[in-house]
Amino acid sequence: MTQRKQEILDQLHAGITTVKFTKVNGEFREMRCTLNEAMLPARQTDNATQARKENPAVQSVWDVDKQAWRSFKWDNVIDE
Repeated sequence: MTQRKQEILDQLHAGITTVKFTKVNGEFREMRCTLNEAMLPARQTDNATQARKENPAVQSVWDVDKQAWRSFKWDNVIDE
């Protein structure tokens, strides 16, 4: 894992951080997001929730502005 990736993950777990990346369609996006357990929605435990296979190239995060799960590709993150 790269040092920058670990820095972003640490920030996501600590609170809200802004991730800048290029979307799959080529658009630029700034997303305020988190992985802080205290800020995430309650986990659903019904049968409709299925575990997804983990993909290390993609990071799922909670978008605090849209109040929804979103994801980005690590290769598309823009370092500034």
